[in-house]
Amino acid sequence: MLAAEAAIVTLGEKYLESWKMLADIGRQELKLLENVNRFLGDPRGLAELCGRIEQSIRRDFDRNRICAIGNWRLSQTESELCALAALHARRNRR
Repeated sequence: MLAAEAAIVTLGEKYLESWKMLADIGRQELKLLENVNRFLGDPRGLAELCGRIEQSIRRDFDRNRICAIGNWRLSQTESELCALAALHARRNRR
């Protein structure tokens, strides 16, 4: 795993720790996918997907939807994408 990927997974794991009420990984994944699908919709290609992610991140900061994870200040969107990466990494470790 590349250093950047490892950092993303670490941030995602820390975000997931704050979800103590959702201890079930399957439920966490479904909730995160539901949230991500809500802000991404149905993009037509990578450029549109990246544009929608950028818009969602800007909107989160504009609306003060910020997550403090260690020394990082991430948008809700970034936090949830990191959490999905962490869940994916967990699944691949099995």
